[in-house]
Amino acid sequence: MGTIAREMESEIETNPTIPVKSLKDKIQKKYQIHVLEIKVRRAKKFANDKKDGDFIQQYSMLRAYLEQLVKANPGSHVKVDVEPCHDPNSPTRQFRRVYICYDATKRGFQMLGREILGLDGCFMKGPFLGQILTSVSIDANKCIYPVAFALVESETMYSLSRPD
Repeated sequence: MGTIAREMESEIETNPTIPVKSLKDKIQKKYQIHVLEIKVRRAKKFANDKKDGDFIQQYSMLRAYLEQLVKANPGSHVKVDVEPCHDPNSPTRQFRRVYICYDATKRGFQMLGREILGLDGCFMKGPFLGQILTSVSIDANKCIYPVAFALVESETMYSLSRPD
C-alpha cells in the first residue's frame, strides 16, 4: 500500500477529488499490473492523511499552541472550552470550542474608531466538523478587518456567548 500511495501522492496533490477508478486505471496502465480497487482506495486515504496531517494529533497540540500564542502576544485573549471526560478521575478533556483575539488586532480595531462589528463564518471540513466564526470590521481602505475569531461546534446562542 505504501508504494501505491507514494505513486499517487503527486496526482492527489494536484487533484484531491480524483476518483479511485481513475487512479486505478493510471496505475494499471503505467505498470501493467492488476490492482484491486480496495487497495487503491486505502492508498488514496493513506496519501490524503499524509497530505492533510493527523487531525487528532493536531488537536492534541492545541493547548501548547495557545500557551505559546499568549506568551508571544501579551494582552491577547484566549478562551478554551472543554468538556470533562465521563471518568472524573481522568485528566483527559474533550475540546469543544476556542475564542482568540490578538492584542494587536484588538488595538487596531480600537484605533479604527469604527463602532460596528460584523460576524462572518465558514464551515470546517474533515472528521471534526464545526464552524469558524470571525468578528470583522471595515478598515480605512474599506477592506475586511478581522478582530477576533472562534472555532465552535455550530452557530448557536450558546456557542456565541463568551466562555467564562
